Amino acid sequence: MRATRKRLWAAPVLLAAASALALALGTAAGAVARKRQARVVVLMVWDGLRPDLVNAALTPRLFALARRGAVFAAHHSLYPTLTLPNAAALATGAAAGVNGILGDELYFGDLPGVSDWAQKQGAGAAFLEHPLFIEKLEALRALHGVPALGDRLVATQTITEELYRRGGYVAVLGKTGPAFLFAERLAGKTIFEGGSAKSDEADYLFVADQAAAPASARALMRLMPALDPRASVPGAANDAYFARLAAEQALPKAAQAARSGHDAMVVLWLHNPDLTQHLAGLGTEASRQALQAADHCLGTLEQAIARLQMAAMTDLIVVSDHGFATIKARVDLAGVLGRAGFEREIADGALVVARNGGSDLVYLSRSRMPSPDARRALLKRLVVFLERQPWCGPVFSAPAAGVPLGVPRPADYGTAEAAGDKRLGSALDYRGVVPGTFSQSLIGLWDPGRSPHLVVSFREWPMMSNRGLTGAANPACLIDRRGTTRVGNHSRALAAAVPGVVYADSFALFTTGMGMHGAVGRRELHNFGAAAGPDFRRGFEDRLPTSNADVAVTMAALVGLLDGRSPALRRGAGRVIVEALVGRGRVPAQEPAALVRRVRLREGGACAVSVLRFSAMAGLLYLDAGRLQHQGGCRSGTR
Repeated sequence: MRATRKRLWAAPVLLAAASALALALGTAAGAVARKRQARVVVLMVWDGLRPDLVNAALTPRLFALARRGAVFAAHHSLYPTLTLPNAAALATGAAAGVNGILGDELYFGDLPGVSDWAQKQGAGAAFLEHPLFIEKLEALRALHGVPALGDRLVATQTITEELYRRGGYVAVLGKTGPAFLFAERLAGKTIFEGGSAKSDEADYLFVADQAAAPASARALMRLMPALDPRASVPGAANDAYFARLAAEQALPKAAQAARSGHDAMVVLWLHNPDLTQHLAGLGTEASRQALQAADHCLGTLEQAIARLQMAAMTDLIVVSDHGFATIKARVDLAGVLGRAGFEREIADGALVVARNGGSDLVYLSRSRMPSPDARRALLKRLVVFLERQPWCGPVFSAPAAGVPLGVPRPADYGTAEAAGDKRLGSALDYRGVVPGTFSQSLIGLWDPGRSPHLVVSFREWPMMSNRGLTGAANPACLIDRRGTTRVGNHSRALAAAVPGVVYADSFALFTTGMGMHGAVGRRELHNFGAAAGPDFRRGFEDRLPTSNADVAVTMAALVGLLDGRSPALRRGAGRVIVEALVGRGRVPAQEPAALVRRVRLREGGACAVSVLRFSAMAGLLYLDAGRLQHQGGCRSGTR
């Protein structure tokens, strides 16, 4: 097997150059090469699980797995802390600026040729000219016809697709959006087309809420329970069904493949606790039951692994895609901007807001606003307005430098962060093109073809309790074109207070007291990660920073994909978590160091200071938290 050494230049927040990563993968082969048996890697994702909610009472099986295996105590979600960007990171090992999945709701109408394509398709395709929530099946189907996307939503090949191409067995089960990103092009075709060849029937399985493949798997859809958001624990029955499919269908075939010398990967993506935390709120009895239900699904997998006598060949990895917080107030950003003097631009489609919960994506249409000077002026007005608001957090724009941050040179890193060296900031400018903003490249979001003009994070208070917020009897606030108004509180009664509160922009369904994620706050950026199996150390607490991109690259290493030839990893953003593996190398010598970056916006006598905090280690940056604060003034010469 060829694997990686302890350093990879690609980082969760800084996109590595393809040539640098290819070199790292090639030279790494001899460092940890060993004769190995075929492996089964099981990735189980508890959508929206916060690490502080894992305990012996609510999640005894997951708590025990973390204690007997390796737990990633400093695990990180990638920003935006949304489901689909992190699903794509887990599927590819790449950050959003490389894999192309920048949010859960995206705007494609300004891509070259999209308007013409939509007109040719008729009225049914007109929705592509507006922000599109891409977790829905109809959206995923439609986006396959858009020429500007290269006939593929995920811009790079996934690890599961690469494993399947090399003859391994792959099963992807669960929530439609993330499951699709893992399996978009299995068997060299759109997964929705399925497969009817006999060879296809045996070596892959895809079953999501609304679709299944190959053709023989479609019969499984008839047994699937309907997803009912009004259930006492929404999505629990669906998750239990997918766990049984994994135990009864996927794991036996994975074990058979491994025993015949072929690696296998099984991905199970649960709806919970995310769905229940959204609809009921954190700390409610329903959210506690959702945790217990997800833990029962883990038990179903563990029992199957034991029954099939495959424990010695199976690595079980359990992670979440992001953390969670309680909504303090819903902010209708488009409505607020309309009230603030941007109504004309919104009405004629020159300014488009894609709602993404804790962060919004703001696009300026080049077709409706062709002048670069006009776009620059509008962006400056927008940022000045946004950063005056008490609900706003850090804002990100295109890179200020002529060359994006995605092409670092090894000389720019080394021990620069630990030593407090200024080379990182001077060689790789972290400021955005709009004053007062950070560069999207700094956090791995810059894609010249797909990136929005602004990414607006809403403010999070990590230590504020949701007591007084969650519960239908508590007041709820909406901030929109009318100002701040009272609305009904749709959350359920609070059973135990949970810290972490955020402003958010999402569907009208969501109110104060319900759960949300997406922002650059600590509660949303820090998520859960643990693993157990023959390749992971026992009883090990990994205190070094890790990320969802690291999990992807580690999975690739476990099934022998890190040989420098994998298209899925040539432009990756993660590292192999060598310190948690058995016989894979020493813990990286460099201890993580704190790195802080600031940008300032001066307006009159006031100043808005945006701050991002990272953990820096061996040239890798992990985003820990961000905030925006207002001051009376700024020192001259700073930005």
